Amino acid sequence: MTIVALPMSFPGFRSAFRASCYGIVERTRTRNSLVFCCILMLCTSLFAAEGGLESWEEAWPIDAPLDIEWLAEFQYKTVKVRSLRYTGSVAGGKAQRVYALYAVPQGASAKKKVPAIIQIHGGGQTCTAQNIAWYVERGYACIAFDWGGPRDGRTADVTTAWSSPVRVDYIDPPPGGVGDMFLFHTVLAARRAIDVLQAQPEVDPERIGVQGISWGGLLTWVVGALDGRIKALVPVYGAGGLDAGDKAEGHALLRRGADWARVWTETFDPRRFAPYIKAPVLFCNGTDDWFGTLTASEEVLNALNSPHARSYSANRNHSLGPDNVRAAMAWLDGYLKPDAEAPVASPQVTLSASGDGKLLASIQAPEAVEVSLLVARGGRPDIIKCWMNVSAERQAKDQWSAIVPVWTAQTPVSVIAQAKAASGALISSDVILNCVPSSVEGVTDGQEPAVAGDTIAAAGDAEAWFVETSTDFYAIANGFEPVLAIEVDGRFGVASTDESGRRLSLITTRRLTDPSVRSGEDSRLVIWTHDLGSAEITLNANSYRLSGAERWRAMIRPGAGWVRTVLRPDDFSAANGGNASSMRSFTSIYDISITGGAVRQGTPAVGEIAWEADTRFSE
Repeated sequence: MTIVALPMSFPGFRSAFRASCYGIVERTRTRNSLVFCCILMLCTSLFAAEGGLESWEEAWPIDAPLDIEWLAEFQYKTVKVRSLRYTGSVAGGKAQRVYALYAVPQGASAKKKVPAIIQIHGGGQTCTAQNIAWYVERGYACIAFDWGGPRDGRTADVTTAWSSPVRVDYIDPPPGGVGDMFLFHTVLAARRAIDVLQAQPEVDPERIGVQGISWGGLLTWVVGALDGRIKALVPVYGAGGLDAGDKAEGHALLRRGADWARVWTETFDPRRFAPYIKAPVLFCNGTDDWFGTLTASEEVLNALNSPHARSYSANRNHSLGPDNVRAAMAWLDGYLKPDAEAPVASPQVTLSASGDGKLLASIQAPEAVEVSLLVARGGRPDIIKCWMNVSAERQAKDQWSAIVPVWTAQTPVSVIAQAKAASGALISSDVILNCVPSSVEGVTDGQEPAVAGDTIAAAGDAEAWFVETSTDFYAIANGFEPVLAIEVDGRFGVASTDESGRRLSLITTRRLTDPSVRSGEDSRLVIWTHDLGSAEITLNANSYRLSGAERWRAMIRPGAGWVRTVLRPDDFSAANGGNASSMRSFTSIYDISITGGAVRQGTPAVGEIAWEADTRFSE
């Protein structure tokens, strides 16, 4: 007898083998109960944990009618929103009834069809009228469905109440296997949302896009690979790579064992699905995002065979800036609206030596009106790099250049070219990660020893700070206040206030991870602030590690005018996850955040932040 071994990933193999196994099960059911039980256990063990494309092929199409039920209608600003339920999938013989919101632009009809967007919210969130209205106001029909379920005060009548055997957990394996995870059924619900849209007479069935945030961004890749009806994709964050063990979710996945980590990765990781995507993809992310590191982001983008681009926001972790949102909308418009301009081409960057031995970045950026270079020095992990913005100079049509400010010839640098279109849309280049300057032929810069200093953020250095913003497009566009340099009461500072002007927005600096700033060992932290009444400072430490992530908080000395606050490590208390009641040293800190309210009619601002030697250690 000849035995031929086929890989379990061979197309159709699992389905055929499953059918053969269950055929044997049926034939032995009545003949030998012991044999029957043994074979059934074997089949269950083989298939309960299987994942990947085969699992998705077997789950589609859904063997149940869509059964759209319109529930209610309400007004949000100028948009008329309708709530509905539809059958997203079937599990345990039960139809999983998905709750959703839907709206269309005024004037849309069967004779005047409009493109449509499926908006997939992030983990722990739900579908909202704000997100729906964002797209409707820009000429799209939009459907957003809830997949988080009843939680945080949200009741079953306005959520998707997944019923058994579906398990609401991102990582843990259900007894029935990967097909009973609510992430699995969320993808099916997204595909069925396409059916809902195509059933609406005012929707152009050939112009449907998907935009997802965070966990919704991760699932957007999967949906895009599985369903060819989608014509444009904008995943935000969620690049995958959890099996690398970064942050809490990755650590949780690895704790479940190598076999389950493999199954989970094969079923949900964007890297596995990117090669199958046919629609154009724009990926939006923060350079320091924890749910999709730059390494993972570039890996999944480079696996794509369809047109694609990226839009990175400097230093941000799980948030974006308005330029990234403009890029997302330009991308969707360019591929879903026939009268819209095509998205601009991605910039390309190469490194070489300048005539005087410096590290030179040459950038090709068609159609760009402004080009800059993001530079991070040092070999820090992706999610705690400090990115500086360096302006590029135009050399010729579509050609720009910038000198990369190296620290030493052996200190790695990472670079990203940023090209801004006339519309304000920001498109980024591929990322060059951790290039050693001396490895570039002809570069002689950085040969002299460099000495790190005390200054973390100089007074008035707005480039050193950034604002942590929301994840939703409407909130980013409507509530974003940039960090600006100001002069007040004879000193320079930085400020970013809310609409009232009475509160300093949460601003953050990551300059501590640049090699030009010395370690905070045996030091005090000195902060100058202006007109802050009730303000706090937050320090993050070890956040990129598998364990030991710590957040520390202290109050800043209040007062009108400029006030100097001096803080030692033991002035900080653990805010979450700290392993001690007070901090022992500043050595593991990688960012500083400050927020607070203004005194009276004051002007809240932050001046210089620096280390100062603690005399207790020198005595």
